Amino acid sequence: MIEARFDDLSGAEPSFRLVEPVGVLEARRPAEVPSVVDAAEAAAARGLWVAGMVTYEAAPGFDPALRVRARAEADPFAELPLAWFALFEARQETTLPAPPDEPTPPPAGAWAPSIDREGY
Repeated sequence: MIEARFDDLSGAEPSFRLVEPVGVLEARRPAEVPSVVDAAEAAAARGLWVAGMVTYEAAPGFDPALRVRARAEADPFAELPLAWFALFEARQETTLPAPPDEPTPPPAGAWAPSIDREGY
């Protein structure tokens, strides 16, 4: 199931979800990226809600002079599309999730600063 959720943590706007997409746009090659982005913009202009992403590796699709490192076959994201958007007809307002009672402690080996704030 494809679903997107948007939360304004300031509380200025209501939280909402996008569910039951009516279409999906996807680019797997750099040359396909501009037309997929254009199609997503056109869908939004027609009144659809659009949620998606464009990867760093999509850059040559916008400008062939931009060079990116190719993904290795073993890369867990090797099959990720360069651009992907889901199209939705409506949004559903929802409530902002309640914060946890206590923050979850970071896992063992979590990143830690090597210098203090003053040293930075």
